[in-house]
Amino acid sequence: MITLPCPVCEERLEIPEEISRFACARCNSELEVRRGGGIVSLAKITASPEGELALLEKELAALMQQRIVDAPVYMLLRHDLYRLGKLHIWNLTFASQSDLEFIFVNLKSAELDKIIANYQDNPQSQMFQWLLKIRECRQKIAQVKQSIRS
Repeated sequence: MITLPCPVCEERLEIPEEISRFACARCNSELEVRRGGGIVSLAKITASPEGELALLEKELAALMQQRIVDAPVYMLLRHDLYRLGKLHIWNLTFASQSDLEFIFVNLKSAELDKIIANYQDNPQSQMFQWLLKIRECRQKIAQVKQSIRS
């Protein structure tokens, strides 16, 4: 038995020696166990651009549910959303979790980059690392959507 992180949601997975394909229990991504030269790794299985898009959207959804101090990470971005003009002072403390998630999910790339810039002075922080993963996932989704349209 070997333990490896899911390449999508980073959940620690225990993999029996005899298994070559399975789905992550946390994010439901289909994974393939690759063995060669004494190295064992996991890879996402994608059959089509549409399948890859579905996996990336699951990955983004899993990232959105990650927590810091027992709150979804995007909930800690209230002041950043206020600075972008996405929240008004009167609803800064009262915006619901669903409101904040909707606002965060619909940020433009340039707006997300502005938030990331606020955290780049502390590159080891959980917030900064999470924001980078969100940006990377969103960029991959945009690329796959573009390839589907082409």
